[in-house]
Amino acid sequence: MTAQGVSRPGTFAPLAHRAFRRLWIGQCARLVGDGVFTVALMLLILGRPGAASQLGLVLGAETLGAAGVLLFGGALADRVRRTRLMMTADGLRSCAVLVVLALGAAAPVPVLMGCALLVGVASGLFRPAFGAVLPSLVPEDHIQAANALRSLTTRLTGIAGPALGGVLVTGPGSTTAFGVQLGMCAISLLTLYGVRDATPERPAAEGATQERPSLFGDIREGLRVLLAHRWITAVVGQGAVQLALVTAPATLLLPIVLEDRGQVGHVGWVMSASALGAVVGSVLGARLRVARPGLWAMTALLFQLVELACFIAEVPTVTVGAAVLLSGVGYSVFGVLWMSALHTQVPRRYLGRVLSVDATANTALQPVALALMGALIAGVGVPAVAAGAAVVLVTSTLLPLAVPGVAAFHDPSGTRTSEPEQGV
Repeated sequence: MTAQGVSRPGTFAPLAHRAFRRLWIGQCARLVGDGVFTVALMLLILGRPGAASQLGLVLGAETLGAAGVLLFGGALADRVRRTRLMMTADGLRSCAVLVVLALGAAAPVPVLMGCALLVGVASGLFRPAFGAVLPSLVPEDHIQAANALRSLTTRLTGIAGPALGGVLVTGPGSTTAFGVQLGMCAISLLTLYGVRDATPERPAAEGATQERPSLFGDIREGLRVLLAHRWITAVVGQGAVQLALVTAPATLLLPIVLEDRGQVGHVGWVMSASALGAVVGSVLGARLRVARPGLWAMTALLFQLVELACFIAEVPTVTVGAAVLLSGVGYSVFGVLWMSALHTQVPRRYLGRVLSVDATANTALQPVALALMGALIAGVGVPAVAAGAAVVLVTSTLLPLAVPGVAAFHDPSGTRTSEPEQGV
């Protein structure tokens, strides 16, 4: 899986670099803490009357907070030191946890919504800064391995965090769980403090003698950069379509199908198969060196066709689980190759904004899509929705490949656009 006999650094090779290692340790702690907090907050609410509606309001507030500031987070990530923006986000997250820790079970729903909103805002600020700082902490030939390790870590902590949260809440109690999350935030803050990343450079035309653009101006500039690269625009658009019209229905179809077949008790392990597949995909993504990474990445997305076929045909539950695992592999391989392409092809002074636009496009339609897909499944049935999602998956995967640059994940001219930052 290598081109021209060139070896690819292993998944853990980026840990040899001190700055990245510090960042990685802190983010392992933060991600575990996030999982603990989510489970503890959910279980805190579920013990109340009207828990379902309250939980929806609280989780919706968190989603709203993240979506509302993502673009601004990207603009800020291209203005200030990215680790300092991440520390600010950790500080906001810690404040929210402190409030919940202090009030405990007595916290009214509006307060919990406010805390969840603040956690969402912190996430919206943190996400583009984290994505943008990564390529400045490792050599260019380690960027793909760093993205693979990031993906692998996210998946594993996504399993460990909620599991630890459940153990803590049912054992010592929710107070201990929220205290653990606060400690994890502190670890993240301490590790970020020791990372010396450079302030993103501004173009020469934006010197001290010229007034700096507003945040809205920075966002518009980031959009112009994205639109100037047609291959990036095509893949961002493709991702928005697939997450709304393929991932959203698949997410709803899985438990519905298993319930219809009398296998609802297997939902847990079948869903966890996706995380296992993502772990495998992360390791594969770290080792994959090919001349046309975009073609491989897009092909990997088509692995989900097997999962959609399992929703149409009567197959054993173990087959559904294997198909879900395969989907996880495909998504993870795509994610590693896509993020690595952005990290090497987008000028670094614009990277935060481009990543925030990508993230916003991926999340903006999902809440609406999930709401509409539930009604659509009830109206036309599981097989029709699964078949429609399969058609969308194939079409939205193959059509972008006709756009010059998508198959190679770089501009057709072959010109490199990334600019190394100084002071790393």
